[in-house]
Order: sequence, then C-alpha cells, then structure tokens
Amino acid sequence: MSTEHTDATQPLHALEADAVLRAILQGTATETGHDFFAALVRNLADVLGTHGAWVTEYFPESRRLRALAFWMDGQWVKDYEVDIAGTPCERVIDTATLVHFPDRVLEIYPQEEELRQAGAVSYMGVPLKDQDGGILGHMAVIDRRPIPEEPRIHAIFQIFAARAAAELRRLRAEAEVREREETVGRLLGSAMDAIIELDDQLRITRVNPATERVFRCGGSRMVGQDFRRFMSDEDARRVTDLITELDTRPKDNAPSGFPAASRPVVPKAAPFPPKPPSPASSCTAAPLRP
Repeated sequence: MSTEHTDATQPLHALEADAVLRAILQGTATETGHDFFAALVRNLADVLGTHGAWVTEYFPESRRLRALAFWMDGQWVKDYEVDIAGTPCERVIDTATLVHFPDRVLEIYPQEEELRQAGAVSYMGVPLKDQDGGILGHMAVIDRRPIPEEPRIHAIFQIFAARAAAELRRLRAEAEVREREETVGRLLGSAMDAIIELDDQLRITRVNPATERVFRCGGSRMVGQDFRRFMSDEDARRVTDLITELDTRPKDNAPSGFPAASRPVVPKAAPFPPKPPSPASSCTAAPLRP
C-alpha cells in the first residue's frame, strides 16, 4: 500500500486537495471488497492526518452501525459495533448529509463516553447511500485537534463516500445472488422431477439430480449441450416451433405451454424412469441427435 504521507501536525486547510485525492486514489485503486474498506480508512487517516477513520454498515431495524473497517491510533479496531443513539453518527444517519463538528465535539455530545475516551475534539461523517437514497452505512473521521471547515476536504470526503457506497452495494448484490443461488440449489437438489435450466439458445446450463437419473447422464456431460439432442425429432421440432412463436408473440399475450407429451431420449435398453446410473455410465450411450 503506497500513499503520500502527510505530517499529522499539518493543519488540514494547508493540505493540497489534489495531492490528498491522488494519494487516497493510489492507496485504494487496486482493492475491492473488504480490502477496499481497509485501504480506504487507513489512507483517509494517514493522508488527512486524523487519529481515526472508519466505514460502517447500517442496520435500521436495530439502529446500529457495524464497522467494515476501523483504523484508530495506528491499529485496527476489530468487531466494532455501536448503537447510534446520542452519537454524532446518529446525526449523519438521520439527516442523510455530511455532518461536520470542526471543534469541541464533546461539548455537543458530553454524554458520549467513547468520544471522551478517545480524546476527540472534532468529527466529520458522511452517509453511504443506496441508489434509491436509502442509508447503507457511513464513513467518518475523528481527530484530537480541530478539523477546519474546508470545502475541498468535504468534496474529497464525498467522492470517497460515493466510492465506498458503490462497493458496499456491489457486495450486497453479490451476497443476494449467492443466497438466491443457494436457495435454488437446495430446491433443485431435493426436487423429485427433472428440472433443466436453459439459455436463450436452448443450451443446458444446469440440471438437478433427478434429471441425471431420468436421462442416465451426468450433469457435467449435459451442461453446454443443445437440449434438443435429448429429445425425439418430433419433440425437438415442437420445441423449436414454440420458441419461434414466443419470440414473435406480443408480450401481453400468455405463452404457450411446453409440449406435455415430450419424453427424454435414453438408452433403449433402459426402463423409464431408469435406475440411477453407475459412476461409469454416461450419456454417450444414449441415442443423441446429431
């Protein structure tokens, strides 16, 4: 991790905004996921010369923040989570705007014990927003000296808050996709019926265990093949006609059903539905259509 280090005694208003922006960009450009958040807070604290910096995820049901990365006094703070009631962070979350207390923050929040223990003098925080404006979390810094009102620093803070929000949105989207995939996988794995997933060219993209038993073919052998190879000539034509019809049908019209009488092409000697195939068996024994 390479940054342009600034002297912690240097006042923020004396920092060159372009140099600050460049240094933080260099320190975070190659990182993604949780590594990005760690690089971001460490570079924020280092380049701005603040004693602490952190990025959090917000849980509205409990009104709590959980740190994705927290850098304080040159070391990581692990597993940090806090109720936002009565804190400067609450102002950030509730107003959904940048909040800056340039000096004497403890006079505004005299009951905030964590700020007192940290010896905080100033605080600056900004919300991380979803695309619809919902609050995902926040990014903040604290210092034991004043953080002056400086529009350039505010602008830099907003830039990296937007980048952090985008990364958090990406991680949440990935988690949702994984959760859906796991749910679909459980449903497919337990289904008694053969279920086959196809792409827009009717190539097989996924099958469940019941499909492997019906077609006497391992899933890895089926994936990537044209589904019509596993059907009789007549059923393959019916499927092709159905796809053509669906492509030309107005969107508000109900689609036709899949041919109900379709039967899989399996080895001629096999009963239907067949017994589960042995590990040595494969779909090469089936009379596949060329």
